[in-house]
Amino acid sequence: MKRTRIIAITLLSLFVIFAFAGCAAYKGKEKTFTANGIEITATDRFTLVEGEGKDFSLHSLSCQIIFSNIGEIANDTIDEYIDTFVSELEKTMTIKSGPTYENGAYIMELVTTEDGTTVCLYEMLIFNGEDAWLVSFGCEESEYEAHKPYITEWAKSIRFVG
Repeated sequence: MKRTRIIAITLLSLFVIFAFAGCAAYKGKEKTFTANGIEITATDRFTLVEGEGKDFSLHSLSCQIIFSNIGEIANDTIDEYIDTFVSELEKTMTIKSGPTYENGAYIMELVTTEDGTTVCLYEMLIFNGEDAWLVSFGCEESEYEAHKPYITEWAKSIRFVG
């Protein structure tokens, strides 16, 4: 089921974030990354990592950006899908804000604690036609407020190419 896969991807992203916590991702030169028809401008502190299928991620020492292709949202309206997604997330995470609809994306902020480390996630659900993508920006809570202005800037730079 796609919802279960999305939750699993979100939780897996948390473990990746824990493994790379440290240096600020926003302190670097602007760099544009392109993979699987998506372009994002972040900093040269990130490294592009290809995943399975269309999935890919950008890793720095303090922040991760994970792109997960959901595919078509069949047999659901987008609102029903968002409601179900939020209900599933609430079982393991605290919703800090959202979901809201901004600049063509559904956005929400989440907080969770795993193994004593609190992590904040800035989640976006974006669409290219009927193809849906979940984009997760994550870092430790202690770094989140410093990263947030840059995360929102990076999020706004995402576009589909090709």
